[in-house]
Amino acid sequence: MDYQQICLDLIRADHESEVAGILAHHALDADQHWCPLGGIENNQSIVGNQQSCATAALVEKLVNSIDSLLLLECRRRGIDPESADAPLTMTSAAAQFFGMPEGGIHGLRPGDRGRLADNVQFVATGTKRDPSFTIIDVGEGQRPRDFNTTFCSLVRSNKLRVPFVQGKYNMGGCGTLPFCGNNHLQLIVSRRHPALVAGESGGQNTGWGFTLIRRRDPAHGRRSSSYEFLAPNGHVAWFQADHLPVRPSREQAYQQPLQWGTLIKLYNYQIEQRTAVVFDLSFELSRRLYQLPLPVRICERRDYRGHSRETILTGLSVRLQDDRAGLLEDGFPDSGIVHVESVGDAPVETIVFKRGQGKNFLPPQAAILFTVNGQVHGGLGRRFLCRDAVRLDFLKNDLLVVLNCTDIPARVREDLFMPSRDRLRECAAKVAFDHALESFLADHQELKRLNLQRREDELRGRLADDKPLTEALKSVIDSSPELKDLFGQGVQLPNSEEPGDTNEPFVGRKFPTFFRLATPPPDGETTIIDCPAGREGRVRFLTDAANDYFTRNEDPGTVTVFPTGLFSRILLRDGRAVLVLKPSETARPGMIFDVHVEVTDPSRQEPFGHILKLRMVDPRQKPDRPSSPPKHQASALALPKVIEVDETGWDDEGFGPESGLSMQRDVDGGLVAKVNVANDHLKRTLLRTPDADRDLMRKRFVYGLVLSGVSLWKEYAEEENEDELIRSATKAVARVLLPMILVLGSLEHELIAVS
Repeated sequence: MDYQQICLDLIRADHESEVAGILAHHALDADQHWCPLGGIENNQSIVGNQQSCATAALVEKLVNSIDSLLLLECRRRGIDPESADAPLTMTSAAAQFFGMPEGGIHGLRPGDRGRLADNVQFVATGTKRDPSFTIIDVGEGQRPRDFNTTFCSLVRSNKLRVPFVQGKYNMGGCGTLPFCGNNHLQLIVSRRHPALVAGESGGQNTGWGFTLIRRRDPAHGRRSSSYEFLAPNGHVAWFQADHLPVRPSREQAYQQPLQWGTLIKLYNYQIEQRTAVVFDLSFELSRRLYQLPLPVRICERRDYRGHSRETILTGLSVRLQDDRAGLLEDGFPDSGIVHVESVGDAPVETIVFKRGQGKNFLPPQAAILFTVNGQVHGGLGRRFLCRDAVRLDFLKNDLLVVLNCTDIPARVREDLFMPSRDRLRECAAKVAFDHALESFLADHQELKRLNLQRREDELRGRLADDKPLTEALKSVIDSSPELKDLFGQGVQLPNSEEPGDTNEPFVGRKFPTFFRLATPPPDGETTIIDCPAGREGRVRFLTDAANDYFTRNEDPGTVTVFPTGLFSRILLRDGRAVLVLKPSETARPGMIFDVHVEVTDPSRQEPFGHILKLRMVDPRQKPDRPSSPPKHQASALALPKVIEVDETGWDDEGFGPESGLSMQRDVDGGLVAKVNVANDHLKRTLLRTPDADRDLMRKRFVYGLVLSGVSLWKEYAEEENEDELIRSATKAVARVLLPMILVLGSLEHELIAVS
């Protein structure tokens, strides 16, 4: 049997029906030629419990290809990947083996990016409706005889002890299978790099191996599906060839030679994005690969005329750095370190996009990303920014927070992140991260300033005519005991605050020359920091360190506080650093702690050191920061500020033709109601309304939705998904609001009596 030709035919096939025809033609579809994936007959529980979406599953394939490249270069240098001589991180491995410059991919020239990207290629073929995706790498590859323990295995420890690769669980590669058409077909072709099989002979060692994975429906008493791989005569097919013409050229999908490495083809892949892969899919992959150690080439070889046919996937962080001035607010990203109770310290990066720029870069829902080795392992939704303890509602569509969890304890990572790496597990570690993030964001003064500035800009530019609205609604509320009860004993008029002045752009040093106290003590004395018992103390520093000092990949700065247990977090921005200390709950007024703070980085022989005294005082002696007012006050509720949103604002607000309104917290504890005045039901009613009555009809719609929104806001006060619930409810209300007002208002006493 000509296995080489069969392999090439399978590579060039772009539909699962073609694959079925090839197998049938060579009688390879018979059951005796297939073995259970992983040697486990009941493997559906493993394969079916991977990534929840098709794009997240693709990420695992790309990560595995990058792992293979790093492993090849490590072995070619005679280094045992599991030894103490191996690099400890993916970043250091990329620098050592591929000459990745300081700054990673961002520091590469365009030509070098392209050269390195050719090591991993992602190729789209087939049709626009039914695409097939091929991932090709020139990594270490595998011998045909090892397929059973590598590509076709499950839950083995192949890379468990290699510190500089991402793959650990030996199952992520199967996450794509449920998205591969009706039969879940996946082709695997591989050849070991010649240098790694030097001195060996025989096609099982030096040749090409290939197999197919498919899904078998329940039969013969089995209660669930299972997955199996093609293994004629009990082992995968193999053949000898110097190269295979399967890599893409500028125009063709299969033309350039592949001499070693791995090719994986996913037939009829059910992807969410239906545009050319160089656009939406490339963007979505970037969102899930925040920092890539090596670039990847994305190739579109379907019939998309007039579009770019290739792009280079570099990761979200590089995309932001490449166009920072046009995308980000001045001074961002900035850096800090946050202490997570019972977990440890994690670098945290905050990124604020200029208004409206975040929608092309932020994940659809997540505002806070948890990364390990640059890959996103889970996230928290934008609703987190609207919590009582955070109150950054006006930044929720333009703020991204990235926590680097690479160095947190392995046990915590296992508890927090699912093996699928696409969601967080509800556990004690997640609760601890929630609390730490709430404190960090609530304490970030620049975010507070920007939130206030965005609020002022939004209200100034789009606020409805406030005085007539306030008077009209106030008279309506005062005339109704039920509405007076809803708003308390009266209506508070909204206040306005002016944002503070912006600072001049700051340019810092990679390695700071000073990190000193903002208010140094007199000579011979020690700085004393007063800390109210049960609360936090703050130490302020001045420095010339760059904003990314604590979060960059190469040579980051670190902070150490003695005694241990006091450190809560540090935030660095534009030459100012704020260190937050949090004594234990047992600390009482009058107690004094001798504190030693050290800030250092690899460039320094001696750290910046500071000796302080933390003095516990009675909370009543030193006013704490203003506490956040409760979400729903017993006293009078402020009348919402009303913003009328037309079609031009739909994208920013997440509105559509039938949307009603959204409610969000104002900086003063009140509410902002954003009403969709381009609602289809309103527009249709206005078309049937005489010109003289249209303004009245429009106001009825706005007032009615605002009052409904306030009631719903109070009803769903304790719900985590309050925003979604209000949006859904007011969408339904908007459908019947005006007909209800018109019909019920026209009922007459006689008609009611008859009925």
